[in-house]
Amino acid sequence: MRVKGHRKKTRFSLGLWKIIAAPVTLWILLLVPSAPFVSKLITSAGGSARVPPNGPVLSVKASQDGAQIFPAPVEAAGPNATIILKPTFGVHRPDQDAVFAFAVGYDLIMFALFVTSLRKNAGFDGDIVMSVSSRAKLKSGVETFLKQQNVVTYCLGVHDKVNVKYNMYGDSDSKALPDPRPSRPVATARFEVYWVWSLHYRPLSRIMLVDARGVYFQLSPFDALPRTPEVELFIFFEESTKKYKNIESSPYNEGWIRTAYGAEALKNISKRPVICSGGSIGDQVAMETYLRGMVKQWDDTRCKQKGCDQCYHNYLYYSGLLENAGGISDIFVHKHGEGVFNNLGALRNSTFRTQGLLQNGTDLVLNWNGSVAPVAHQFDRDKELGEIMRNRASQIVSELKG
Repeated sequence: MRVKGHRKKTRFSLGLWKIIAAPVTLWILLLVPSAPFVSKLITSAGGSARVPPNGPVLSVKASQDGAQIFPAPVEAAGPNATIILKPTFGVHRPDQDAVFAFAVGYDLIMFALFVTSLRKNAGFDGDIVMSVSSRAKLKSGVETFLKQQNVVTYCLGVHDKVNVKYNMYGDSDSKALPDPRPSRPVATARFEVYWVWSLHYRPLSRIMLVDARGVYFQLSPFDALPRTPEVELFIFFEESTKKYKNIESSPYNEGWIRTAYGAEALKNISKRPVICSGGSIGDQVAMETYLRGMVKQWDDTRCKQKGCDQCYHNYLYYSGLLENAGGISDIFVHKHGEGVFNNLGALRNSTFRTQGLLQNGTDLVLNWNGSVAPVAHQFDRDKELGEIMRNRASQIVSELKG
């Protein structure tokens, strides 16, 4: 399947030809996959922070050609802070592709549909990494299922979805430090957790960020995308429709950007299509840069509204901040209904079937050209499709219990 979309090429790349002067350790990391990973520094314009030898695999960053480098989020915890966040169960595999999701408070049916469709329909055998409820609050059967499916699981829990704080960092003795950032919505806080997770993977691993609820995998989300060693790729997905054709036509998106960045910033990007923060794909090098940028937007704006993660996502792209950041050489934006993700939420004003989005006989979700969308996102916005998915999930759970 060939995916179409418009392309924006950034000015800076971390291709091998540009890192001749990089430290020997970086050459080992990039050119000798079997070499053991060593403790490195997270470097940025603002300083560095050491990670323990048994900690994450890091993407080494260095300012090149004047490229902007977003600070490593751990730096807010102090110059000697370390990353101490570890999975509750499961093990990251650095050479694999990975899918990241937050899934707190859900029952087995949601996990069964998400994980099983990703494993079986998409044929994905890489890492699935999820943040879930605290272990004591996991719903019946969830822990057993996640272990059986080899899901790398963090039982972080969320006690208040609007005021989230995590203990991800520690001092030089790995003693937990208080969260250096004020409480924030879980939808915003998750990007800092994703940043920590991203450090476990090698530069050319491909990483997907995706919502857990309302997501069904129909085909491999990675197979349609080019994979070139010299290109650090990042992909956004639009969710604009005829009714909500741009940011200013969506009261929510317009309001979030106005609150976080002000009227002038809104004016500059108000005519642009909305891109959805519920799903993105990138090579590890590019994804790590993007995630630093998302945390930096929170640090700069302190927008506590639920939904501000969406405005950060749009502002990073439309403001050109990512264009001037090291680690991303190519950015694509897939038009709504034409790419890997079909974001369905904005189409709920009429049934999906009457819009030609459901394939007769199979009930698979389609893109506008009639091809099967690899990822159906926000399927729960349609009554008929939501019921179809519940039946599929119930069947999976019955088979698991049988």
